Amino acid sequence: MTRQYRAGVHRRTAGDDPVEPSVTLRRFPAATVGRESVPPRAGRLFSAPTELSGRFATLAEPWLDPRLPRRCSLYIAYRPDPDAVLAGGWAASHRDLGRWLARNPRVRVILHPEPERDYLAVHRERAGAVYARVFATARAQIREGWPEAPLAYCAGTAPFAGVGSARRDGAWGEVEADEYLVDVRAEDPAATLGGHEGFQGWRECVLAHRPAAAWGIAGRGFPAHPERAATIAREARELAGDRAGSANPAGVYLARSAPGGGMLDRAAEDALNDLFGTFVAARLATVG
Repeated sequence: MTRQYRAGVHRRTAGDDPVEPSVTLRRFPAATVGRESVPPRAGRLFSAPTELSGRFATLAEPWLDPRLPRRCSLYIAYRPDPDAVLAGGWAASHRDLGRWLARNPRVRVILHPEPERDYLAVHRERAGAVYARVFATARAQIREGWPEAPLAYCAGTAPFAGVGSARRDGAWGEVEADEYLVDVRAEDPAATLGGHEGFQGWRECVLAHRPAAAWGIAGRGFPAHPERAATIAREARELAGDRAGSANPAGVYLARSAPGGGMLDRAAEDALNDLFGTFVAARLATVG
């Protein structure tokens, strides 16, 4: 199978509304992947059992529109209540979602993005083990609807920095996923991935013993900073060099432009366009 290398931007407006994919694709000519989410009710960490396939269909429709200038793929995240998953409360919805995914294979599922802190708040020292069980249960249920359905674990970087909670809980490294993703929150606005403590901690704890696993960046934020465009340019050079230093480089790079995470200005967007071109071309050259 030929491996795909995808880049894109998870964009929101200043009012935190989604940006139409057609607009994003015009601004970023190399973009071919997006990200959306099914949020829990306001004020809740988790969602009670609910129908998913219809919600996924609504979110996916703009990204799967055949009138778009390029064929795109999409990640959709949701946050099911862990106790309800383990009790079987999500089983019917998960099976139905699997059947929907079989008809829409360009959509991939993220089970509770950045779960480390939310699970820690509820399950304390058992957080990683509980998430691993929830993940395995949800994956098995979804695959009853489609045996090839892929499910991604998307971590957050902060709990893997220093002596963070996820570094102390080895169970996070035992989650068996089809793809390992990470949301990279800025620790130092001028730091690239190579100097990002949380990202490096995540690679050490989750990826180190999975040398062939599919993995990628699902949300790279670049907060406002005088050197932001220069940081993006340095990260592009770093990613280009990674093809020579890694037998298994990242397969996806999704940046974030949203309130609270750093709305990108034109200079940053121009630098990101250059990064996308470098990211995809470098990997295709290596594989080809």
